Order: sequence, then structure tokens, then C-alpha cells
Amino acid sequence: SCALSPTGDVVLSEQPILIGVSFPLSGGLSIYGDSLLKGLEMGVLDVNTNGGVGGRPIELVVEDNHGDPRTSATAAHKLISDGVPIMLTTLVGPVGAIAPITESANVTLLYAAAVDSFAWENQHVWKDSVDAYYDCTLLAAHAASLGKTRVAILGAEAETTEKCKEAILENPSVELVLLEKYVKGETDFRTQLSKIAAHDVDVVFLPAFTDDCIIIWKQIS
Repeated sequence: SCALSPTGDVVLSEQPILIGVSFPLSGGLSIYGDSLLKGLEMGVLDVNTNGGVGGRPIELVVEDNHGDPRTSATAAHKLISDGVPIMLTTLVGPVGAIAPITESANVTLLYAAAVDSFAWENQHVWKDSVDAYYDCTLLAAHAASLGKTRVAILGAEAETTEKCKEAILENPSVELVLLEKYVKGETDFRTQLSKIAAHDVDVVFLPAFTDDCIIIWKQIS
């Protein structure tokens, strides 16, 4: 239930609805988690100010997963022990670590990442994000508009790379010159980058894990 205080503010008196949040809030990937958390906090403030959900306030229970799968798994177990019925996360690495944990605990997971399979393969996992096919369709069209028609892909051995490949092949204005893949855990991409450089491409698409992109960008330079 809720009531009005003498100042006219809404006062919520029911037990809060807990929402677990597992975002990268420190390290190189915090650029993703910081903005998402600020948006969530704004939304929660708006909902609670207007009476909550059925008179119950929303309360965020936040864990910093650093964008690391192992840390994400630990954070997921902690949030479940805290009693959250729903969890939010982002980035493919953390989602892959968290999904089996929330699924086995019958906790709903809502994620923002470019991979569909986590949602397809689990009953309690839901996706709220565009996929790599959509992203690469737009990128291929933009590259073509700039006259950049020779395209290479450097991507992980994952669904995102296959979806990006599909999108590029469907655009008649660009040519997929080279497809190079890597296995998650690799940290030296100079061999793949040397092959790409030898093919004189105009643009390189990186359907890679976010933390790997940081390493690849440094090695490109």
C-alpha cells in the first residue's frame, strides 16, 4: 500500500520488489555498465515516485561483475542468495556465465547482448537487444555509402560472427574479402590482423567479445 506524507510525497509501505543488477561498473568495460545503471536508477526513481508497482517500491541490488565471466558467476550466486526474483545483465561473456545459474534457480534473467541463443535455449532467460545480424546490416550499408566495399571480419567462434557474415553476404554493394575467427581466450591477434592487412581491405568488422575488442584495437594500432 502507499500513502501521502504531509508534504504530498508518495510513501510506499509494502516490501520492495528486488531486482538484481550484474553490470561491469569498474575496469575497461564500465562504459557499458555505468550508463545502463544510471538509466535503471532513473526509471526506478520514476516508478517509485509514482506509487511503485501495486504499491510496492522497486529496489535495485547491484553487483559489479567487471565484465568478467567468473566474477559474473560469483555475483549471480550472491544475488540469488539475496533473494532477487529477476536479474539484469549485459555483454556476452557475463550472460553466458550467468544464464545457467539463473535458469537452474528459476530466476528470470533479462540481458542486453547480441546473441540470441541464451534466450532460445533457456526457459527463464529473455533478451532485450538487437542482434549482430541487425548491427552488421546497418554497418555494411554505411560502409557502402562511404565507398568502403572491401570488408573483412575478425570475430569470435560464436553466433555473433556467423550472423555478421550473413548480413554482409546479403548486401550486394560490399564484398566479404576475408573471414578470420579466433577462440575465446586468445590474446594475440597479430596473425589474423596481418592476414587482413595483406588483403587490402577497406574496413574490418569486429563481432568479437567486448573485452577482446579492446585488445584487438590496441594491436591494430
